[in-house]
Amino acid sequence: MPLSAETLQPLTSSTVEFDYCHDRPLRSLASRFVLRDQPADDVPGRTTCSLLMCAGISLQKETWVPVIKRLYHLTSQPQSKVTIHSVWVVERPNHGDAGVMNEAMLKEHYNVIFPSLQYAAAIRAFLAADFISARERANLVAVGHSGAGGSILQAMEPATSNLPISRFMLVEAPHIGHEAWEPMKFLYKMVKASNSRRKTSWESVDEGMAYFKKRPPCKTYHPEVWQIMSETYFRKDANNPERITTKTTVEQETACFLDDGTHLGALDYLRSILHVLPSHLILGTEEDIWPPEIYQQQRENVEQTRAALASVSYIEGAGHYLPVQMPDELATEMARLLNEHVGGAKFAKL
Repeated sequence: MPLSAETLQPLTSSTVEFDYCHDRPLRSLASRFVLRDQPADDVPGRTTCSLLMCAGISLQKETWVPVIKRLYHLTSQPQSKVTIHSVWVVERPNHGDAGVMNEAMLKEHYNVIFPSLQYAAAIRAFLAADFISARERANLVAVGHSGAGGSILQAMEPATSNLPISRFMLVEAPHIGHEAWEPMKFLYKMVKASNSRRKTSWESVDEGMAYFKKRPPCKTYHPEVWQIMSETYFRKDANNPERITTKTTVEQETACFLDDGTHLGALDYLRSILHVLPSHLILGTEEDIWPPEIYQQQRENVEQTRAALASVSYIEGAGHYLPVQMPDELATEMARLLNEHVGGAKFAKL
């Protein structure tokens, strides 16, 4: 079920399907969000850009909508130096409606592990397709939350020039490398144990949402995200048509946390392209999800990389699920960065 017009207001959206293949053929989706009443792009003194967004594990593409709405609002103000032409969001192939499309393949081949390289392959295929217009490609700013930041990097690797994006915002994307492998394996065991106890079937959407609103991390989500979840997260339970279940199965969420370790190489690649790809790290001040060792490693890595990054900013009181917990604060910071680093600038593709 797509988002209602009321929930989307003042946006409108369209969705495309596309094929990709990492090791087996799968399909994914990407949605394009624009204002219903699109203002003129060519405003003197303003720079036009488009955004490419990718979400972390357990978050479907629609959960970016509150941030997208606020970004359009903030950049439509008279003092803004930047105009957003469009926003694309690529779905993780085992999440949401894409997960439903791929259900048979996921059950047969990816019931234990669905590595970040799968999402990377989908992003790469989307970028290589002709869905994105030349106008959008001219100044495409990528935004990756959590592990999706690493997947965007994996989608571009090993290129060090002629990159498909002009700027990169990493939102609560773990700034960690191979030294985090052991703590990540410990985290997987914790996630697997927690998810094994999770309820997966309900009599109604209201009952399902009542369950998630009491369960972390969903209980801390913004009310607008809860509304989006109620419209997009559920489907009929194939094992009991009188009940509902989630489109993204608990098995597939768990499978995303078990990786082959290649995702930890994304930091080295990022560091190798920072001289050609201006990159911004946006973090929360709350250490609420990762093992302590990972937060310590992240602090050390941020200090090592800080001088090469375009900026490092912290949002007070925010945790790992920043985009769905504090959309106002995140959109405000993103709009500030766009205005300071993109707005009014003459853009030349590297």
